[in-house]
Amino acid sequence: DEYAVYGIVKSGSGGATPNTKYFNKKFKWFGLKMYPGTLNIQMEQRIFFKDPLYLINHEDWKLVTIPLYINGFPVFGVRAETEHLPGFIELLSSERLRNKFNLKDGDGVFLSFNLENIRDLDDFSSNPL
Repeated sequence: DEYAVYGIVKSGSGGATPNTKYFNKKFKWFGLKMYPGTLNIQMEQRIFFKDPLYLINHEDWKLVTIPLYINGFPVFGVRAETEHLPGFIELLSSERLRNKFNLKDGDGVFLSFNLENIRDLDDFSSNPL
């Protein structure tokens, strides 16, 4: 079973791009090579992951990932466990997602999650994007 969330494409600061070399080292264990950049999405709901994979697990900072889909295409969602931007997620993929789906800032997308990977949800409908 899957759960779908609507989100809006946003520009990022470029901060994740240098980290994709590190991410590639982690994903290489699974035989995957990621595009050197992420696609930033502001979701209508905050998703709390159940049993995520920790890409970084420092005392002060934890970065988690979980498999999901954007418009039916498999990707990995990445975000800090202690989120400073509720509902914000960065997508890692083997392809440049902006090109694959012809996306620009402000475009809407659907992200779908396997229900077994979701611990809890926050509804932002009373606080629109």
